[in-house]
Amino acid sequence: TVVVEANRPIIGMTNALGPNKEAFNIYEAAQPGSELFFSKVFDGREMEDGRMLEWVNLLQIQNTEDVPVNVTIVVNHPDGTLAGQHTNEAIPAHGKFEIRPSEITGVTPTSGTITVTAKGGMVAGMMKYMYGTGLETESYTIYEANELRSTAYFPKLYDGFDGNRNYISVLNKNSDDVTVTVDLYDADGTLAHQEVVTLGENEKLDTTPCWLMCGSLDCSY
Repeated sequence: TVVVEANRPIIGMTNALGPNKEAFNIYEAAQPGSELFFSKVFDGREMEDGRMLEWVNLLQIQNTEDVPVNVTIVVNHPDGTLAGQHTNEAIPAHGKFEIRPSEITGVTPTSGTITVTAKGGMVAGMMKYMYGTGLETESYTIYEANELRSTAYFPKLYDGFDGNRNYISVLNKNSDDVTVTVDLYDADGTLAHQEVVTLGENEKLDTTPCWLMCGSLDCSY
């Protein structure tokens, strides 16, 4: 792991480049907290059109404290029900713990969300999300833990064009139902579509702009 410190506020980012340049990713420095959320989890193997497709998710938790910290990792299904949990993992001071979601649930593929709770201090977390055919990695990305907010902005949408696909994930971490409104705007600011859904506790919405607009993936937006 890396820790960068300065006597005034700074901005930190890093980039990851695959060994054969098959993937490139830039991600922002992780924000420590006592509770971390990851809204995109799909870990394991799946057959599609006779090919073995493999997604590998690696959850990486960094202890930012000078003392050991215990963490509990809870994996939920997309509907919010419990899929599995890993409890009381002791991470040494400034150490790191790494695990795949499918190791926690014992199921492949594992789909859903993750909540990490820390006791005794704060931790920082990231998810490495890889995809390939067989064991050959074709692409990967790394994303930091999600932050709770009442409004989320996505300035780049390119869904359905030339095989490109955008997936929007929204996770409810409240103890009661939440009403979520998704507005799709054209580049000139015209409201193209509005979708209103209700999510229960720990429930997740996983959708695409094309699905919201057309009810299928056979369109472009």
